[in-house]
Amino acid sequence: MNFFHHLIYLFDRAFSGKGWKQIVSFLMLAIVLFVVILTLSYLFIPIWDDGKDHVSRVYQLICFFTGTNPIPNSAAGWRIFAWFVALIGSVIFCGSVISVISNMLERRVESFRRGQVSYKMKNHVVIIGFNDMVPALIKQLLNNPLYDDSILLVQSELPSEKVRNSIHIQIPEIFESRIIVLNAKRNSLEELEKLYTIDAKELFIIGENKEFDHDSLNIDCLSKIAEIHKRHSTVKLLPVTVWFDSQSTFTAFQAIDISHDWRNYFEFKPINFHNEWAKRILLNNHCDNKITYPNLDYRAINKDSEHYVHLVVVGMSSMGYALATEAAQLLHFPNFTRDPNKKTIITFIDLNADTEMEFFMRRYSHYFEISSTVYHDYSSGEVLSRVIPASKFKGEDADFLDVKFEFIKANIASSAIHKEIDKWAKSENELLSIALCLPEPQKCIAISMCFPDSVYDNNVPVFVRTSSSEALIRAINPVGGAKMKYSNLYPFGMLENSYVLDNDNLKMAQKIHYIFVEFYKKNEIPQTLPNAQELRNIWYKLSIAHQWSNLYNVYSIPFKIRNIGLPDENNKELLANVEHNRWLMEKLLLGYRKPLESELQEILTDENKEAEYRKRFVHKDIVP
Repeated sequence: MNFFHHLIYLFDRAFSGKGWKQIVSFLMLAIVLFVVILTLSYLFIPIWDDGKDHVSRVYQLICFFTGTNPIPNSAAGWRIFAWFVALIGSVIFCGSVISVISNMLERRVESFRRGQVSYKMKNHVVIIGFNDMVPALIKQLLNNPLYDDSILLVQSELPSEKVRNSIHIQIPEIFESRIIVLNAKRNSLEELEKLYTIDAKELFIIGENKEFDHDSLNIDCLSKIAEIHKRHSTVKLLPVTVWFDSQSTFTAFQAIDISHDWRNYFEFKPINFHNEWAKRILLNNHCDNKITYPNLDYRAINKDSEHYVHLVVVGMSSMGYALATEAAQLLHFPNFTRDPNKKTIITFIDLNADTEMEFFMRRYSHYFEISSTVYHDYSSGEVLSRVIPASKFKGEDADFLDVKFEFIKANIASSAIHKEIDKWAKSENELLSIALCLPEPQKCIAISMCFPDSVYDNNVPVFVRTSSSEALIRAINPVGGAKMKYSNLYPFGMLENSYVLDNDNLKMAQKIHYIFVEFYKKNEIPQTLPNAQELRNIWYKLSIAHQWSNLYNVYSIPFKIRNIGLPDENNKELLANVEHNRWLMEKLLLGYRKPLESELQEILTDENKEAEYRKRFVHKDIVP
């Protein structure tokens, strides 16, 4: 925001405040103007005509300034009358002017309060849309040194007063001068132009709560902003984070690149509520400095270990899908290279597991082309189990992955399931965690307190989905208190804590990509790194799918360090094998598939075929 527009903004804030603030603002303005006039009088009339002192000069200027100056040359007896005449004339004449100005000010103040006043800005952060997570996002931006010089501009369809009140509850008053709220629809090209995204530092397209066509509206908004940017010959790349409600849409945008035309304007990053929470749990992030989530590998799993991770996901909801697939991307351990039976197990439990399993297997069909799975039906009283073999490959070309999915059709409260959970919790080598991902948060809370005693006695992590507050779970599991029966319950899924700025991991991913590219160009590891801007330029030439590949590589680093250690000559081969197993899951879940034998022969005999197949999401390196 330039100096002139900043002054206007400060004026609007001052005159839209409480009555005493308006009076103080008027007095301050009057004093400033009078000081300017007094200074000018000394510049243009350095010597007072009658040789009067400075006090007389100030007094007479005050009289002039207030419109009550008597006629200097009038007779002494008439001066009081002349003063009254001047005063009356001032009231009558200035009264109409003041009335007009007052009406203008009232309209200006009302427009500001309604969020209808825009300002030409630069280096600001734009947030389009408003829901319960936006105040937490604003708090992160205000506390991040990268955004110290940025005004935050929030555009929403909600009444501006409501948006300001929601922000005010969570944001200290000292920061409120850095937040501007506009009331507008995000599908209006005219209103989007008022955001001055051309000169913005960063853009977040969040959308509004409970919209029928949320994801399409966000993409339409991005499309309109692209139209605005096309009109300018030189435009810097704008980092854009887009919130998708649907996990399917989010997954699609992880793999499918945005249009080539948009790449000239945007550094695009999709985010999703369910995947953000899955990442928060798996990467052991803090939740608003209140909760620290335990690692799912809560005991060391080195090459000689007999331990393995078993994640039980109760509820095949969007949250359940997200947690299971993100876990499959990250839970890879070195003992699988020694013993192929030491696989990470992800078990779904759901009353509709039969139909949900069919959908899951279609959605991630390329994984199930090479991996078998197990289905158990507990719903009829007796346990019915069947193995579903890999759908396309057999022998050495199948079941070489280190993560396997299982499906159980059952009521989580049934005695048969409780017996299974009790057995898992007591297993010496099984590192059990349970995630309650049912759509009804109250049901999740109720179930969390009804597991077999072995779950609580062995401190098995139980992640409990809640809606807007973790207060109930915190009440039965107080932070920092002595260990209690329910100390293993961890709330998650609160909308207000759903998104965390991920700048550190992004920077690390950019460095990893640069090293990878330079190594394959020159067959040696670069000893220095370019500056941050050059790293960004290289990074954003990558497809979205390859950007995610590097990010997942970064996310896996804490797991590798915990269970293998820092890389050296003794463990680099082991690290490479574990990374390959992680990479296999990443590629399969993003939609790549293993080539058929005939396709593989084409790729091996014709170098051009490899790139062609790669564009069709067929990768020759999907092998043991």
